[in-house]
Amino acid sequence: MLNRAVSSLHHDDEGTGLLGFAWQVDRYPLVRLALLFAVIVCPLVVVGWRVGRLQMELAGVYASEFSRLTEQLEEIPCLAGRILTADGQIAAEDVPSLEVHVHYRWIEEPPDPRWVKQKIIARIPRAERRKPERIQTEIERFLAERAALWQQLSDATGVPVSELQTRRAAHQRRVESMKKKVERTRALAAQEPLPPVAPTSTWLGFAQNLFVEWVAQAPEAKAPEQIVLKEELSYYPVVSEITPELRGKLKQHPELYPNLRIVDVTHRTYPLGSLGSHVVGFRKPLTQEEWVARQSHLPQGDPLGYQPGDRIGQTGIELFHERHLRGVRGQRKLLLNSQGEIVEEREIRAARPGQDVELTLNLELQRQAEQLLQDAVHPPSPKTTNAGQPEAAPTTVAPARSGCIAVMDVRTGELLVAASWPTFDINVYLNGTPDERHAIEADPKFPLYPRLHKMTLPPGSVFKALTATAMLQGGKRQAHDPFDCQGYLDHPNKRRCLPFVHQGVGHGPVDMTLAMAQSCNVYFFNGAREIGGRRLLDSAAQFGFGQPTGVDLPIESAGNLPAMPCDFLGVAIGQAALTVTPLQIVRMMGAIANGGELLTPRLARRSGSTVVSEESPAESASTLLLAPQTRSIPGVSSQTLAAVRQGLEQVVAHPRGTGYKTVRMPEVAIAGKTGTAEARGGQDHAWFAGYVPADHPRYALVVVLERGGSGGRMAGPLAKKLVQAMLKEGVIDQAQTVTQVGHEE
Repeated sequence: MLNRAVSSLHHDDEGTGLLGFAWQVDRYPLVRLALLFAVIVCPLVVVGWRVGRLQMELAGVYASEFSRLTEQLEEIPCLAGRILTADGQIAAEDVPSLEVHVHYRWIEEPPDPRWVKQKIIARIPRAERRKPERIQTEIERFLAERAALWQQLSDATGVPVSELQTRRAAHQRRVESMKKKVERTRALAAQEPLPPVAPTSTWLGFAQNLFVEWVAQAPEAKAPEQIVLKEELSYYPVVSEITPELRGKLKQHPELYPNLRIVDVTHRTYPLGSLGSHVVGFRKPLTQEEWVARQSHLPQGDPLGYQPGDRIGQTGIELFHERHLRGVRGQRKLLLNSQGEIVEEREIRAARPGQDVELTLNLELQRQAEQLLQDAVHPPSPKTTNAGQPEAAPTTVAPARSGCIAVMDVRTGELLVAASWPTFDINVYLNGTPDERHAIEADPKFPLYPRLHKMTLPPGSVFKALTATAMLQGGKRQAHDPFDCQGYLDHPNKRRCLPFVHQGVGHGPVDMTLAMAQSCNVYFFNGAREIGGRRLLDSAAQFGFGQPTGVDLPIESAGNLPAMPCDFLGVAIGQAALTVTPLQIVRMMGAIANGGELLTPRLARRSGSTVVSEESPAESASTLLLAPQTRSIPGVSSQTLAAVRQGLEQVVAHPRGTGYKTVRMPEVAIAGKTGTAEARGGQDHAWFAGYVPADHPRYALVVVLERGGSGGRMAGPLAKKLVQAMLKEGVIDQAQTVTQVGHEE
């Protein structure tokens, strides 16, 4: 110190250092202050220089991490192929349309504050970002723009703001529900206790465990990191089916419609409604659960490339011919910012539509057949007489529960008619209200059930055509051999004919032709016993009973053909445990009519483009999808089939034939067989099956009414009206001679 006590013996050079002078700190206080200032300021200068460089030179580098664009590939939906009737009318098609999609951050209410802050910061110059009043002004302006978006969108599209708010709320509820599930899962995971630390006896191990426990323990005051789902960065539809003109208007003013996207979508429509709905079928979007199940069944990959949300066939032609109807999706590249907002989009591969499928159905005949079934299942109200009284009902039989009519070309297997009733309107079922959909599903008559190829019933006496074939082919009985029907086989209370049940008499002397015409049970009981149950069942199997026909409809029933000849006498008249589908019966009649060729029924004739271009007509023309598939029935001679055909003709032509009064018509000869199949717990099933024209068969047909009563009285008249419609539509040409396939007469 300068004021310390100094000895007279003290020398000033004490403390001289190596350089010859001493450091006198107290003598130079300014120097001391300068050094202290340098020690403090120099690091601050370095820090300030670094901060300045970050702000001025490297800001763009770090900010680019937040504004960096990411690429994303998006699938472009494709148009599925159309389903067309034989005369070119559209039964199903994908209709392109436009939808307005908006980013989720513009949908949610109230808006996410972090997202709003990012939007505001991007608008304000750097120098003014610390001014609260400027930030608040921009926030209010931005929220006003956000509200104006929905009003402007409402004005442009005509959708009320309230409806837009309802749709926005639906999307927000779905996303928030997903977010809550994720947060709940994370909270449960955080509550799980940490694994216990292994005890140790050394001081080093104790210190290590203590350090690990301290590091693993999360700070209590730290708020959990906020979760951002992918769904919060996506776009959602708010307006559907906008016009191309409106699309152009919205595109021209992006400043009025920020983060709005116009998306090309398709809607599957069914212009025919309920007509042929069981044949056409329908498509529905593939759910996430269904997609996962599909992937598990296709470990090598989905050959059709389905994704959740893609429409996939569920029933009918839509399902069976899915591989032809399915198109190939396109692909586009999207450039997204950090908020998932689309900055740019570019198409990489155009979508390719699916192939059209042309049906064999004659639409007008199909319509009339469905009307016939509707009148049988839901009879029209009786007309009133001149006195104002309702006319007496033509019959006391209760209306049928359901019905089916089919018409098949005996040369190709093409189905001109495939009608089931009750039916349903596909558009109502897919797009109607929940109550309308529930009404269809809860209907006790099951309108969704396709009866043509899935309904199995005992065939009754129509099966006698098969029994007659087996009897004649067995060689023990010829068609002209006489037989005396006493009304029962062995005992008056068992194995009886209908006249004996009601009048106590039999049919008397009959041969195969008369037995077929009068539907003599005893004749066929006796014939089946002569050939044995094994031969009868084998013959039925050769005609395709007990197995699917192979029609191009999904999940076909096989019916039931008993494997062992138990009650084969009941099988001989179409009863016992025997059940068949209407399609199996019409195929049997087709084989008898065409000379023994068992056809595979089919509904699709062609698949491919139906528009022929001038540039490449060969490539754009329709391509044959299915050729006729036939197989000859072994062991059946032309003489046997000719005798059976004669019997079927007499069913309608003979005055004592069961179809004489209700089926016969002067314009064209009809061959066929009536059938009344016994049913438990209700009235019988009514059948008629045959072919037209009787002399030169061209079309096989079947009519069946579930719980319809007598085949001759109920199904026969429907068959007659069906043939009349075929004449009226020109399907049967009386003046044209058609060569009979396989006949040797």
